[in-house]
Amino acid sequence: MRILNAFTLLLVLSVIGLSQGLVEKIVYSSDQSGSYDIWIMNPDGSEQVQLTSDSQNDYGPKISPDGTKIAFFRTDNSNNNDKELRIVDIDEQNDILVIAGIYSFAAWWPDGTKLIYKLAAGTCDTDAYTINLDGTGSTLFIAPDQLVTGDNDVYGIEFSENGNEVIWASQVGCWSPTLEIFKANIVNSVIDASSVVQLTNDSMYDAIGDWSVENGKIVYWHCQGGNGYDYNLFEIYTMDANGENKARLSENSVRDIDSRFSPDGEKIIFVTMDGDYAKIASMNLDGSSVEITTTANCNERHPDWGLVLEEAITVEIPDNSAHIGSSVFIPVQVSLIPDSLYRAAELNFSGYTEGLEFIGIDTVGTMIGGLDWTWAENEADGVLQTAFAGTDEITGEGVFCYLEFLVIGDICTTVPVNCDYALFNDVEVTEITNGSVYIEPIPVYGDVDENSLVQALDASDVLLYSIGELEFGCQTLANADVYFDSIIDPMDASIILQFVVDSIDSLPVIPGEPALLASGSLDVDDVVEAEVDASISIPVRLLDGENIYSQDAVLTFDPEILTPSTDNFITYSDQTDGFVSKYKVVGNRVFIAAASGTPNSVDGLFVSLNFIVNGENGVSTELQVDTFGFNSNLESDPAIIRVDIVVGTDSDKLIPTQYTLKQNYPNPFNPTTTIRYSLPEVSDVSIIIYDVTGREVTNLVHSNQSAGWYDVSWNGLSTTGNPVSTGLYFARIQAGGFSDVIKMAFIK
Repeated sequence: MRILNAFTLLLVLSVIGLSQGLVEKIVYSSDQSGSYDIWIMNPDGSEQVQLTSDSQNDYGPKISPDGTKIAFFRTDNSNNNDKELRIVDIDEQNDILVIAGIYSFAAWWPDGTKLIYKLAAGTCDTDAYTINLDGTGSTLFIAPDQLVTGDNDVYGIEFSENGNEVIWASQVGCWSPTLEIFKANIVNSVIDASSVVQLTNDSMYDAIGDWSVENGKIVYWHCQGGNGYDYNLFEIYTMDANGENKARLSENSVRDIDSRFSPDGEKIIFVTMDGDYAKIASMNLDGSSVEITTTANCNERHPDWGLVLEEAITVEIPDNSAHIGSSVFIPVQVSLIPDSLYRAAELNFSGYTEGLEFIGIDTVGTMIGGLDWTWAENEADGVLQTAFAGTDEITGEGVFCYLEFLVIGDICTTVPVNCDYALFNDVEVTEITNGSVYIEPIPVYGDVDENSLVQALDASDVLLYSIGELEFGCQTLANADVYFDSIIDPMDASIILQFVVDSIDSLPVIPGEPALLASGSLDVDDVVEAEVDASISIPVRLLDGENIYSQDAVLTFDPEILTPSTDNFITYSDQTDGFVSKYKVVGNRVFIAAASGTPNSVDGLFVSLNFIVNGENGVSTELQVDTFGFNSNLESDPAIIRVDIVVGTDSDKLIPTQYTLKQNYPNPFNPTTTIRYSLPEVSDVSIIIYDVTGREVTNLVHSNQSAGWYDVSWNGLSTTGNPVSTGLYFARIQAGGFSDVIKMAFIK
C-alpha cells in the first residue's frame, strides 16, 4: 500500500494540472493474455486494463508514492541475476528499463526518488540495493548476513510512514525453510545495524506483505506447518509493528499469499486459490467478508492496492471577501478532462444561508457565456440546485459560471459556500474544493477604541498593541490600519497623532509619500563596559536620519546578567522631539514601540537603553538587536553588542568562590552559543556535548585551567565537522569533583 505524500502530491499537481484526481486502484500480475503482464483495475475488479505486453513475464508491480508510475521486474522465470527492473507510466502505458541484471524488485523508496531491487551475491545470498529512477547511483541498502548472524537472503521490504524504519524478511540459513521478519531504523538513508529487531521467531516461513501507515499493522503470510515451506499451508496473519498481537485472518485448506493493505488500512487483498487458479481476493481486518475480486480463468499474483493519479473533473469555489450590504460574484471554477466534450451539468450548493442571500446566476465572460446554453435554478431548504444544458460543447478549464449573492451576515465572520454535488454529462465529480466569503469590517479609520472619536488615546492603544499589551479584534484592526499597509505598528500611532493635531487632513494615508519615508542607518557599539550592580546606558545611534516618525525594536538579552531599568529603560536624545514609547519584557526579550507626531531628523545619538548589571566581574554577555525599524519602511540589520563586566572597586570578585556552569546564551541558538563556567581553583576541566541518545557529539574543553571565569563557544558542529540536526543537546562539565549538565536547543 502507498499513501500519496501531501507535499509530493502538491508538486505533481503543479506540473500536471488540475484535471488529475486520486483514485484507488489495484495493480497486479496476470497471465490472462498468455505470459504474465502488469494489469490495473478498480478495487471491485472492474475496468481491468493491461499495462504491459511482452513475451517474458512481468511480476511484482508496486505503485509509486506519487501515484503516477508502477515499477516491476521482467523475467524469463530463471533463478539468476538476469531480470530487468522497469517502470511503466500509469497514463501513458509505456514501460522503460531502469536496470538489467537483477534478481527481483522489492520496493519504492519512501519519497519516490529511488527504487529498491535485489541482487544475488552468491548461493543463498541476495542483498537489497537502492537505485535512482534513471538507473544511476546503485547503492547497497540491506545485506542480511551483515546485520543478523545466519541470515542470507532478503525478501520483501516495507517502510514506516515517515520513512525512518524498514521491515524485511530474511532466510535463516542457506536453503532453509525458515524465513523471519526483521525491523530496523534508517539513519541518513542507511540501515542502523544496532537497531535491528527480529519480529517473528517461530522457525517457520513468514513473508512480508505490507505495513499500513493508517493502522500501524503489518500483514504477512505464514506457513502453518509441514517443513516450514509447504506452499499449500500458507495463511494470512497480522501483527503490531513491534511484533506483538499476531492474529491469523484466513483459515482454509488452500494457500493464501501476497497480502497487502488498502490505502485506508481497512481492508486486505491477497492471492488465494480458487479452483485451479490463483485469484485476487479481499477481506476485512478481522478476516471476515472474503470476496474473490476477479473472475477471469487465469492466474494472478502480487497485487498492490494504492492511490493513483487519473484524469478527473475538478470543481473549485475559491475564497472571497466582501463588505456587508454589497453584492459578491463567486466563481465556480472547473477543470474538465482534456479531449472530452461536455454539454450538460448539474451542481448543488449549500452552507451560505447564514450570511448570504442568493440573487442569481451570471455567465458573462465564463466558459458557457455567449454559447447556446440555458439553465434552471431552485433554492429550497438551504440548498441551491442548478441544472445547465446546451448544444455547444465545452472542454478545458476556467470559470463555468458565477453565483451572485447579497452579503447580509455579521462582519468579521466567514460564510461557507459548498458545492455538495456536481455532474458533467453523466460523470459525477469527486474532486470538489469548497470555498467561503469573509465579511470584511467597514473601517472607521483612527477610531481604535471604537468611541466614535479619533484621539491621542487611540495612538497609545496602537503602541500597546505593537508590544503585545493589548489584543485587537477584527473591527479594531481595520480601524487601526491608518497607514494602510495591512500592518499595525508604531507608524499607525504616529499617523493618528498627526491627524489629531491636523497635520494630516484625512485617513487613511497611503504608504509611499516621500515625506513619510524614513531614511538613515543604525549604528551601535560592538563592545561596552559595565560594573556589577551598576546601571549601564547602551547608546543606539542613527546616522543621517530623516523623517523619523516611529520606531519599533526587539532585543534579546540574558536576564541573569542584564535587567531593563524600570525607572528609565528608554531615554530619547535631545535630537528627537515628542517621542512617546512603550515597552514590554517577555522572558529574555524586550519589545519596544514608539511614535511621534512630528518628523525627526537625527544624526547621532537616537536613544539610550538602560540596564542594571547583575553578573560578576570578568564576565561578558551579549545584547542582540534582533530588529530595529523606523516608519514601517526602514529596517536595520541584526546586530550584537557585547557587554563586558569590568573590575570595579572589589577586585576579589575576579576569583570565583565555587564551581558553576551557567546556562548557554543564546538558547535556542543558531549557529553559535556561548557556555560560561567558573573555577575556584586550578582544575582539570572537561566539557563534552551529547545528543539526546547519550552519544558524544564533540569535546569542547579538555585541559588543566587556572581559577577564574571562562567562556567557551560551540558552533553546532560535531567532532568530524558536520553540522548537527535540529534538536536538544546536553553540555556536561567535569572539573575537580564538580559535575553539572545544562540542556541546549539547536534550531535551523
